[in-house]
Amino acid sequence: MFSLCLLVGFLTFMLLLDKPAGYNPEDIKNDKCVSQYVTNELAPYVYNNIQKGQPFDIIIPQSKTKEFISLIEWPIESEDVTISAPQAFFGDSALVMRANAETKGLNFVITIMVSGLIDETGMMHLNLDKIVIGSMNITFIAKIIAKKMYQHRAKQENYRKDTIGVAITASLLDGQPFDPVFEVRKRKVRVKQINVKKSQLKITLTPAID
Repeated sequence: MFSLCLLVGFLTFMLLLDKPAGYNPEDIKNDKCVSQYVTNELAPYVYNNIQKGQPFDIIIPQSKTKEFISLIEWPIESEDVTISAPQAFFGDSALVMRANAETKGLNFVITIMVSGLIDETGMMHLNLDKIVIGSMNITFIAKIIAKKMYQHRAKQENYRKDTIGVAITASLLDGQPFDPVFEVRKRKVRVKQINVKKSQLKITLTPAID
């Protein structure tokens, strides 16, 4: 019995240390958290179309996912874990994000799959479809832990749900839908539809009326 437990433990450890096929981290050198694509192309395009008063589409190709990663300051460090070497790409109906997590000298590749939809009332739902460490799927237990941690912190720190960042977090970790209205250069825009394909993300937007 001891040998069997030892074998199971060893195999579990090896699965956790496994590096997923296709993991090729982006070369992020932008330490100012600025994206020329977002600032000079995407934001002006959205702003100009908002003023026309009609629904419009934005299409973000696979090649531009690095631009959004560069808006985050890397590495992300906490007391016990350092997250670095990010990668993001569009899968079948979901955004896939990967990164290296280093803790106590060990390195694990974390994979997260996120999907989203707009319901019939216009509210957005974001879902953590899958959470994998190495080759081990820990989605079920990870979502339970993340939800409990979020609810505890939200209660302690009295989060404002009208803040878009908090609304996104609450949707991902606590299953709470939110009104998908964003501000672009002091103009508000609403997300009407999301369509993720293997090579691109298509978002339908419309001007939001207060």
